[in-house]
Amino acid sequence: MTPFNFFSFTPVGLLILVATIVFIVLIGRLLLPKDGGPKGNAQDRLSLEDLISAYGVKDQLFRLCIESDSPLVGQTLGQVQLRTRFDVIVIGLERQSRGKPVVMPALIQTEYRAGDIIYLAGTEQRVAELLHTLAGMRRLTFEAQQKQIVAQELGLAEVLLTPRSRLVGQTIKNAHFRERYGLSVLGILRMGQPMRGDFLATRLDFGDSLLVGGGWRHIDLLQAEQTDFSVLTIPREMDEVAPYRERAPWALAIVAGMLGLMTFDILPSVTAVLLAGLAMVLARCVTMEEAYKSINWQSIILIAGMLPMATALNKTGALELIVTGLVESLGTLGPIALMAGLFVLTSVFSQFISNTATAVLVAPIALGAATSMELSPYPFLMAVALAASTAFSTPMASPVNTLVLGPGGYRFNDFVKMGVPLQLLAMALTLLVVPLIFPFR
Repeated sequence: MTPFNFFSFTPVGLLILVATIVFIVLIGRLLLPKDGGPKGNAQDRLSLEDLISAYGVKDQLFRLCIESDSPLVGQTLGQVQLRTRFDVIVIGLERQSRGKPVVMPALIQTEYRAGDIIYLAGTEQRVAELLHTLAGMRRLTFEAQQKQIVAQELGLAEVLLTPRSRLVGQTIKNAHFRERYGLSVLGILRMGQPMRGDFLATRLDFGDSLLVGGGWRHIDLLQAEQTDFSVLTIPREMDEVAPYRERAPWALAIVAGMLGLMTFDILPSVTAVLLAGLAMVLARCVTMEEAYKSINWQSIILIAGMLPMATALNKTGALELIVTGLVESLGTLGPIALMAGLFVLTSVFSQFISNTATAVLVAPIALGAATSMELSPYPFLMAVALAASTAFSTPMASPVNTLVLGPGGYRFNDFVKMGVPLQLLAMALTLLVVPLIFPFR
């Protein structure tokens, strides 16, 4: 039996995709609550703006341009020591790269160049003193567009000192916070109130919460820190950040190469996918730790359990019993009726267990039914594959459904109202088109 090729699913899949889009645009959007559900407008997590306001630094963020005659040109952040001299904190730096502004976190070894724009936190008085003392510095406006650019590369997080933190009793300066974590402390909350004045020279105490700023990658690493502090708040903007955007061309090229290997049967699909995964790690599009975290172990264990279950159904005779029942009840009505029965069976199973596991479980049933009726197994197996992908009607049917459940404020009934019509639409198109592409005989 010749297996399906990579594009065997494309004709029917494209047709279902177009029909689904038309349905959602014309009808589906009317089936969902307009207010996004009972919690659709709730924002449980704070935004960058919320954190800035809570720590009293909303009006203390500035943008300064470094001119070619500035004494900062050619020196590193550690050498200039703006924090020590002027009590201002450099958060990040904007630099032109290939005609586009690129914002990067400010690290000790960061070297200033002419034309750089630095983002810093400080009082109006201290910034004015800096501009008066250092020539070749020009103040710029801080518009919404700049804030959006900064939010993509620079972020904020709120952390709470633990009782056994090594930072307790130390000042920010003595703790070398930037050197240790690659982040800057922008503010301190003590007893729920923001500290004013030179908080960098204030000794930290248990229960203090710190507002730290810097690169999103460094902020992401904070979540693994358990000894010195606990991360209280990661702003919701972090969910929209792609930390390796500059590696996107490499990722696209790797995916294109993988598809080429699979399409032209140069390598087996499993080998092509494994090589693509290895290439992603070597190209630094993803780290090994991130790759392991992204694995859905629950699905793997479920599939591993379904494989021997399918074998057990075959060896115990249960599979033959199901096949006989399907053929006797639907076979007399014709192959279309049998295909519809397999589609409904697979689609119902896929609402509660993994669609991959469902396909593994039902595919042998479809193959046995086709064989017993002396029909081609291809249309029935294609129907099973398409039906397994109609995981629309329950929140647990697919990780994607679960992912949008909370942010969208959806209820269980919302998935049923939207999913069931989509399943019926997909089944109708499958029964209509699949026999034309894959004849029964």
